[in-house]
Formats: sequence, structure tokens, C-alpha cells
Amino acid sequence: MAKQRQRLDSNTIISITATIVSVCALFLSVYQTMLSRQQQSTSVWPKLVISNAYFNDGDFYWLDIRNVGIGPAIIKDVTIEQAGKPYQSMNEYVTYALTTNAVKDSTFSLDYSELDVEDVIPQGEKKRLIDVKGKEATRLFLEKRKQFRLTVTYASIYGEEWTVQYGPFGKAASKK
Repeated sequence: MAKQRQRLDSNTIISITATIVSVCALFLSVYQTMLSRQQQSTSVWPKLVISNAYFNDGDFYWLDIRNVGIGPAIIKDVTIEQAGKPYQSMNEYVTYALTTNAVKDSTFSLDYSELDVEDVIPQGEKKRLIDVKGKEATRLFLEKRKQFRLTVTYASIYGEEWTVQYGPFGKAASKK
């Protein structure tokens, strides 16, 4: 007996074609979702910059952190160091900086802000971390600035993280 070849009927051809089209549509949908997520991620890209200002023989010193990127920066970690010694808070560091050498100028003023984990710095906003006025106090901060390091790790609302450093051996923001 000879084998007979079976012909594909129109229903089988339609089924195979529908399956191929469905698989292609699935891959296209996954690719489009991936592109959409990338676009969302780049539309919310914070960038923190740490800067300071002072007069060498003047009477003020300040240290700021500013978000110059797009979208809020969520603080994930803060490290404050002086000559390699860590400090737990800006309060602890400022107290150290002013008490290791007696401040002779009684007319100085000092203001500082803590930068804590889960703090949010909105787009275009800055936070003044240290603000000192008075010649002697300014001189002390300028002296200490040479070995001061501030490292801040922050994230976008989508969880991408970057680190920015200020101080000796500091570097620009880097992605984690």
C-alpha cells in the first residue's frame, strides 16, 4: 500500500499563520515595553552636585548640595569623613571642626543641615549643608576642608543609583 500525502486544509494554514502572528506580536509588545521603560527612566534622571564658596581672607564659608538633574534625588547613603575618620552626622562634624581649635571670634554664626537617608532633594533645589560667617570660624573650615570628604549615594524614583563625592580624591557622580 502506498502512503498518501495529506494536504493541509485551509483551517490548518490559518491556525499556523495565526500562531506565528501571535508570537511576533508578543515579541513586539515586550520590546515596546522595554523601550518605554528606558524612556521613563531617562526622563527622571537626578544629578547631585556638591559645591562650596568662601573668601580666603573673608568671613564666610558655605557648602551646598544641589539637584541639577531631572526629577527628585532620593538619598540612600551619606558618609562624612575628616582625614579618614568617619562622622555620624553633620552636627558631629561641625562640632569637631569648631572645637578642635578654639574659635576666638565671638561674632561668628553657624548654621548647618543634616542630610539623612530617605531625604529627597527635588529637581532644581539646593540644600545648604554648612553656612559659617566670621573670619576665625571661616579660617577653621577652610583649614579642615583640605581633608574633608562627603560621599552621597542617591537614587531616582526608578531605583537607579549614583554616587557623588566632594573633597580630596573626590570624583564626579558615577552610576552604581
